[in-house]
Amino acid sequence: MRIEHQVAQTRFDRLSQLLREGAISQQATDTASAKLAEVTTSTLRRKLSYAY
Repeated sequence: MRIEHQVAQTRFDRLSQLLREGAISQQATDTASAKLAEVTTSTLRRKLSYAY
């Protein structure tokens, strides 16, 4: 699960960088962040369900 965390962190960092650079809007960042969190949570739940 550590790899998934690193991937998610890298994506969040990239979204933050794009926002700072003005390449994307705050709304687009919020939407992408929410979707990324949803996918990450779903992936972790699935992996945990396999563990038990």
